[in-house]
Amino acid sequence: MCLFGVLIMSSEMYHGYASGSTLYAIVLNATGQVWYPTNEAFEDYGTGSRTANDYAILMTDSDSDFYYADFPDAAAATYKYNIYLQDGVTPADDDDLLTTRSIVWTGTSEAETAVAELGAVDICNQAILMGGGAEGKTLISSYLEDSPTAEKCRILYPQARNEVLSKVQPQCSLKFADLGSTLSGSSLVGAGTDWDYQVALPSDCLIPLAQVDEDDEKTEYECEIRQGNVLTNDYSNSDADGVFFKYLMKQNNAAKYPPMLINAIAVLLAAKLTPLLDPKKTGGLMALYLNEALPNALAENGAQKYTPGDKGEPSWRNARTA
Repeated sequence: MCLFGVLIMSSEMYHGYASGSTLYAIVLNATGQVWYPTNEAFEDYGTGSRTANDYAILMTDSDSDFYYADFPDAAAATYKYNIYLQDGVTPADDDDLLTTRSIVWTGTSEAETAVAELGAVDICNQAILMGGGAEGKTLISSYLEDSPTAEKCRILYPQARNEVLSKVQPQCSLKFADLGSTLSGSSLVGAGTDWDYQVALPSDCLIPLAQVDEDDEKTEYECEIRQGNVLTNDYSNSDADGVFFKYLMKQNNAAKYPPMLINAIAVLLAAKLTPLLDPKKTGGLMALYLNEALPNALAENGAQKYTPGDKGEPSWRNARTA
């Protein structure tokens, strides 16, 4: 397909970021091993003293605030890939992590079921209308249909959705989970540091928020996020054998989104689509997103947050025992 004037063949890995930087991806399997492009195989991070420079898959800068790269020829499975911003001359272990995404890989391509999201068609059509209409003056009927507009939406909708979710951090995406067993010792990605334990972030994690105590879900523990893992010195689940964690999940069911959140995603998506549909509308839509749609979504989410009341038994319990 042709996007932003650049021919993109596969480009399963992608990220929106200011043009002129250097971005790269590192692919991880379900056990936390990383893809080593030279051997075309997964291995433990740091095998043979290898670093990020050995594992990095450089991304192409489209010169339109969009980066992409082909997914490697790995076996069929579900994988994660981390996207980093290169700071120096070559990729380094301390480069900033920009985002983590999941991909369902068939062995040759991304599985179509991985990109068919509940409610995405309605939000995409709302954005298309805001952005000046679709090619042929028609809206999309399926997120997976073979049309230029649907193809653009498949790429840009997840970006817009995740960007808004990251900004708003809505209650519908907030999740707590026991991350299970941990690794220790020399196998840590933070080996040589003061951390004792390591556990992988879940595949549906969009933004890691905090390691918390399972019993009250509020007490926070000191930890570090590195290469898609939580490094910590403490267990925090009720059984004292694992890490309990609070994070923002990649909520891809729009039926769970409140109205202002849907509107914010649609407006931002429209702004991302307008360079392809009607470039004159881009500035106005971005202003609408920043000045109205996003603040409204933030206010809506703030109104939904839990507010503690007086301590003690709930009134209905008191009434039953009176």
